[in-house]
Amino acid sequence: RDAVDRAVLGQLRRELTADRFVRAVLRQLHRSAPDHSAASTALRRKIDGIEKQIQRALALAADLENPKPALRRVDTLEIERETLAAELADLDTAAAAQAAAASITEPDVRAVLDQLLRQIDAEEMATVKDLIAETIERITLDPVDLTCKIHYRVAVDRWVTMASPRGCRGYPITARWQGVVRHIAR
Repeated sequence: RDAVDRAVLGQLRRELTADRFVRAVLRQLHRSAPDHSAASTALRRKIDGIEKQIQRALALAADLENPKPALRRVDTLEIERETLAAELADLDTAAAAQAAAASITEPDVRAVLDQLLRQIDAEEMATVKDLIAETIERITLDPVDLTCKIHYRVAVDRWVTMASPRGCRGYPITARWQGVVRHIAR
């Protein structure tokens, strides 16, 4: 078990400092989120239309002897407007995360990976396992040829926060990568 831990940590260090790993993470970050501008524009138009309907219903209610039906319509429209506004806020958060991810550079990726490696080097093995659990999705060991495949999952929510002072909660950005450890010593 210790041999596997050492082999995985060694490969993790090699992978996290490799140029191809950094470039692969950066490529995935830059293409990580779809463009939501058309959906945002459509939602803004719907919200504007609903707000106009609300204004007309309120004006009508002011002129009616019994305004209750018009006010019920306003309540229904307001619920619909709030639902659409929440969807729009989610899309705006996704767009902000996309913009932040697009602004991340290779030196930014290297800085975060170097920070992770410094944390790993400074901690005890139990804590290291917790740290790398955030980075490694799974490890598969082939008992026949003693190779180990590491499947990385680099969640970069904290990178987005670094790239944007406000951060972008609720929109995880993840880059994936695979590395192979050859000939684990027994």
